[in-house]
Amino acid sequence: MWRAFLAVVYDLYRFAFGALQPAPAASGLRESVEKTIEVEAETEAPPVNDEEFLPRLGAQVYVVAESTPLLHRPVFAFDGQIGTFPFATVASVRAVDGQFAHVSTRNLSGWVQCAHLTEDKTFVYPVLTSGAIYSAEDKATKIIRRHLRDECLGDWLRLPLQSLEFILYTLKISKRKINWPVTRPRIGGTWHTLLRGQKGIKMDVEPKTGAVMEYRGDRLPDTLAYVESVAPDLTIKIASVGRFKEGEYKEERLAKAEWIELRPVFITVT
Repeated sequence: MWRAFLAVVYDLYRFAFGALQPAPAASGLRESVEKTIEVEAETEAPPVNDEEFLPRLGAQVYVVAESTPLLHRPVFAFDGQIGTFPFATVASVRAVDGQFAHVSTRNLSGWVQCAHLTEDKTFVYPVLTSGAIYSAEDKATKIIRRHLRDECLGDWLRLPLQSLEFILYTLKISKRKINWPVTRPRIGGTWHTLLRGQKGIKMDVEPKTGAVMEYRGDRLPDTLAYVESVAPDLTIKIASVGRFKEGEYKEERLAKAEWIELRPVFITVT
């Protein structure tokens, strides 16, 4: 493929500067292009999976690379790309040919490198452990930030997983989107002000499953938590990051008397 590309570049060079240019100049151009290609290849992110990975026919797979090329045929050929799959796309395997798999989603169907696929859901949706601390280098932290495209700059700043990132990720994977104003930051203690009057947002003092609990504590830092369930007696199960320690993921059950002391606002995103 690159030979054909280089030949085209060389022909364009001759067309622009004249066919009588001495051969060394053309050779220098080729060398320059080849070096550029080598540098670009070195800076590309390597596939997440081993090249020997072959998905099973009929299996559900997940895309583990950004902007994964979707090909018309199981080969990289000029203008053979029919689309791209973003990170965490879910697809079904229809066929396997060498190191390529024919996969399909509701809207697209084509060939993808097997090295960019996995059958293990935890590669794209990590399972967090209550009480564990998620540093900037932790695999789960990195995956969550890939979902968010590091919009909070947590990875760039090398911070442990933050409360805001956990909540934004949780809302995203449940396909709920907030139309945010441009005001920043969106840390705990600011949501009830930033989102007041916004379309698709409801605020209440009573908990609801799937709501974001925001509270401003006297002894604890302002925090965001996700309400996973609400019992008939209004005991709630919440999940949060950074409530007691920076980067710590925590699952808790709070009786009504306990969460009322935190003076929370429950924000539902519809």
